[in-house]
Amino acid sequence: MLKRKRRTVTMNKYTPLEELKNTKPPSDIGPKPREVTRTFEDVKESLFDYFDKQDYEVNQGFKEGFSRSVSEDYVNTDLIRNLSDIVYDYCRTRNKDMSVEDRSNFKNLHIGLQHIIKAMQQYDNSGTDRVFVAVLLGYMLKVMRNHYHD
Repeated sequence: MLKRKRRTVTMNKYTPLEELKNTKPPSDIGPKPREVTRTFEDVKESLFDYFDKQDYEVNQGFKEGFSRSVSEDYVNTDLIRNLSDIVYDYCRTRNKDMSVEDRSNFKNLHIGLQHIIKAMQQYDNSGTDRVFVAVLLGYMLKVMRNHYHD
């Protein structure tokens, strides 16, 4: 067996940092940059800027949707009913050439859909659900990408 000699290193109790020998060059990596937190107002401003650059009708549609009243206390089914109202209003105003009978049928269909959604409320115990709103926003962002991609 080979015996190795042991090296003993003697160190003072305290050596000032300036007196220590560099064993490795200093790194170029600095501290992490400060994270920028975005507020709702920042996101809103970005969306308004984005839609200001779209066609006039698209921009007006965005502003119309933003101007709709929204309750702060809702359940998921209330949100779905409100979306159904938006679809109904949009289709009704875009199809001005519908006959009186078609308008009546369309209105009855909408009322029936509202009742079905209202009946679903008994299964929706979520209260005000921020996650559901986030899911819808994520979905709508993908829809935006499909229709307005650069």
